[in-house]
Amino acid sequence: MTRWTRAVECAAYLVAVFYCTDASARPFRVDDIPNGNHFSCLNCHTDMTGMSFTPFGSDARSFLVGTGTTDTKHVNWTAALCNRDSDGDGYTNGVELGDPNCTWVAGQPSPAGLVTNPGDPTSYPPPVCGNGKLDAGEECEGTQLSVTMCSDIQMGTGTLSCKSDCTFDKSACSIYKYAGSGGSGDGSGSGCAVTPLAATSDDSKPPGLIALVVAAVAAARRARRPQ
Repeated sequence: MTRWTRAVECAAYLVAVFYCTDASARPFRVDDIPNGNHFSCLNCHTDMTGMSFTPFGSDARSFLVGTGTTDTKHVNWTAALCNRDSDGDGYTNGVELGDPNCTWVAGQPSPAGLVTNPGDPTSYPPPVCGNGKLDAGEECEGTQLSVTMCSDIQMGTGTLSCKSDCTFDKSACSIYKYAGSGGSGDGSGSGCAVTPLAATSDDSKPPGLIALVVAAVAAARRARRPQ
C-alpha cells in the first residue's frame, strides 16, 4: 500500500467520523438514552458515516420531541421506546441499555451494569437458564425449544427435549455421540457418531455365517502354530 493510498484512506475515515459525530448522528442525542455513550453513533447508525439507521435508530426517530426541525429535536426516552425490542433479539431496548424497568430520565447518571446494542441483533445479554423464557443464544428452556427435531441439528431422526441446564437432550435422536468405548448417548461425548441399526430378523442373515467365520479364524491360527 502506497503512502498516497494510506493518506486517502485516513482522510476518508476522518471525514466519516466528522460526518457522524457532527452532521448526521447529532451527538447530543447520545445523552437522550441511558448509556448512550457506550456505542455512541452505532446505537442508531449502522456505520460511522451516519447515513443509514439501525432498527433502534429508526424507532428513535419516531420518538423525537422539541421544537425546530428533525435535526434539532431530542429523543424522548419513554416507556414505549424502552419496552420495544427494536432489533428483535428477544431483549427490550431498556434491558440492553441497562434500564430494564424504564425508570431512567435524561440528565441522570447512566445505570451501571452490562450494556448491549439495541440496534444490533447479534449484540445481546447472555442467556439466563431457568428464567422461564427462551433467551437469545439459548438452546431451550423447559418446554420451549429453539428447534424441535433431531434433524434440525444433524442428529438423525427423533424429537429433541430439554435438559435442566437449558441444552438439548438428544437421547431420543437416532444418532448418538459416544465418548471412547462407552457412549452415554446424550451427545456429550467426543467419539465418532454412529447410527443404531434397526432390528433385523434371523432370516436376513446367511445360515451359519457366524459359525463359519469362527471356524475359519480358528483354522488360520492353528496353521500358524509351529509343528
